[in-house]
Amino acid sequence: MPMLNIHMEVRGNELNVNHETVVALCDKFFKKCDKLEASPLEVGVAIGLMQEHMLKECGVLPVTEAVMSHIKAIASHEDEADPSELKSTVDDMLSDDYKKRFVAEYRQTKIRYDKLDAMTVKYEAGTLDFKPDCPLELLKEQKGFMGNYLRCLKKRAEIEGIDLEG
Repeated sequence: MPMLNIHMEVRGNELNVNHETVVALCDKFFKKCDKLEASPLEVGVAIGLMQEHMLKECGVLPVTEAVMSHIKAIASHEDEADPSELKSTVDDMLSDDYKKRFVAEYRQTKIRYDKLDAMTVKYEAGTLDFKPDCPLELLKEQKGFMGNYLRCLKKRAEIEGIDLEG
């Protein structure tokens, strides 16, 4: 992944070395990173460059609570699993609680079903960007079985009082 070019113009009068100014510069920096949708790695490299520059030019090394909280916020945001991805179900699949494992199984099946459905729609429309090895009829048959399995899981969840949306 290419590094984003995170450039900030810092005017000489902003280099007054006090805590409030450093925090304000860090906030300006992080707003720029957010706008560019920088990854935590890119932000870390940019912080290192910013600190190096400020140490050389100003004699100060800005390691503020604002810097650390922004890094943690960006990193935790990127680490959040997309609910439409299988990796978002891993923790629940490893749970000792059968209800959590049940919900994870349902979600995994639903994710796979939805992806297969999207693929078969594109296949039928002639807009699929690759040529599957399996015939469309077999994929649709698989989708039918998966749909029936999802229905069984929903009925069982209703009977057992398991919230599939939670």
